[in-house]
Parts: sequence; structure tokens; C-alpha cells
Amino acid sequence: MKSQLTVFLVISVLLSCSQGKDLKRSPISPVAHSSVSIHVSVPTPVPGTGNLIGRLRKSADGLELFLAEHIGRTDEDMIYGLDVNNAPKATIYNDNLFLFLNVKPGKYMVVLWSPAVSYSVKLVEVLADRTVDVGEISP
Repeated sequence: MKSQLTVFLVISVLLSCSQGKDLKRSPISPVAHSSVSIHVSVPTPVPGTGNLIGRLRKSADGLELFLAEHIGRTDEDMIYGLDVNNAPKATIYNDNLFLFLNVKPGKYMVVLWSPAVSYSVKLVEVLADRTVDVGEISP
């Protein structure tokens, strides 16, 4: 089956990835998130990869959460590609907490996706051997 490739040209970005909080992790550690304390075990990323954790401000029923890879020629090019058959996909928990595990380092756009519609949500950067808290995002 041929992969579907969607290219996003992002004109404006809601929040910069530099606002994310870098969290150094022990092999498995609880994460206290936002003003409400929620604990989830986040494994240490596979060496050379990184994790992203965050929370959706409201439920995204019927939508999946992917990372669209930066495909621009320079860091300033706001062009991202999403192949939903191969892109990193988040696990979204009942409390809207989401987690991307073992993602290769680089710049990505968090994308809420369904076959009918997709939304570019937030620019993030995955760091090798780290878990980055991207905070709360709005669908």
C-alpha cells in the first residue's frame, strides 16, 4: 500500500519548542504534570532517541496524535511531512496525557490527524536521551 504523504506549510506556530521543559529521567520515574498531579511511568528512552510527554487541553475524540518531521532545507523553513504509516504516534491516556516513546532526535510538528482532517498543533524538538515535557496543548 502506498504511503500517504501530507506536507504542512506552517505559517504561524502557537508556541516555540524552546518552551518545553527538559526532564532528565531515571530508568522509570513518575511524572507530575501541570497543577494536577498525575503519575505515569515514563521509561528512559532507548539510547540515541527521546521521549515527549504532554497533555491535551481537551479530548480529541476520533483524532490520533502524530509527529510530522521537519523536511525544510533550513531550520527556518517551516515545512513538515507526515506519513501516517511510519510517523511516530502517541499513546493518549484517558486523562488526555500523551506520550511519544523512542523518537529520533529532531524538530517535529505535533499533528492531530484523522482521515478527514488534520491540525498542526505545536512545534517541538526531540532531544537524544531525554524526556521533554511539551506542556498542555489545545486540539
